[in-house]
Amino acid sequence: MDEDNQVTSSAVLEETFYVTSKKNTYYKVKLTEKGLSLQKDSNGSTKIETIPLNDIIGCRCMRSKRRSATGSCACRPGASRMQLKLVESMDAFQTSYDEYDTSAYLYIYAYTLKKVRMKGIRRRERTTITLRFRSFDKYEDNLREASRWRLAIKCLVTKLPVPKNLMSPSHGNLEALLGEAKANFILRIVRLVM
Repeated sequence: MDEDNQVTSSAVLEETFYVTSKKNTYYKVKLTEKGLSLQKDSNGSTKIETIPLNDIIGCRCMRSKRRSATGSCACRPGASRMQLKLVESMDAFQTSYDEYDTSAYLYIYAYTLKKVRMKGIRRRERTTITLRFRSFDKYEDNLREASRWRLAIKCLVTKLPVPKNLMSPSHGNLEALLGEAKANFILRIVRLVM
């Protein structure tokens, strides 16, 4: 993806995530209509990785099931060592979870094009980006933030308009966010069938 286009495209959502295991390291994550931009700032050096929307295949919100939260990254590629529980609706609140970890995790799945050393061949490589939302004291508030990102990504990937009224950080209705994502998914299925 052309980074110049990424910079000029207006952000749908943006947030700063910290890596607690590494001092002075954080990610500025920006979601635009063109893709996901991850800017890693560590001890004065900056590295930018851009994932085009066409490479993103899905995302989901999860919650830790373990008693002790040992995960240290707020934003990182790769899979988590922690056992996580998929959160799709309010029903998940009644199941067993780590009550000490109020974080909500957003996993973004993509197949990005990478150059192979031999002959300059390009191939797709599976990538998982983990965003840990933990700005609030309550899990429900962190889930609301993660759900906003999830809804925006799902809408952009399926080429549906992002519901601007639900993207406000002050939007208080978690059920509306989760219901809107489900409605958009059903609408997409109906369009594919027709």
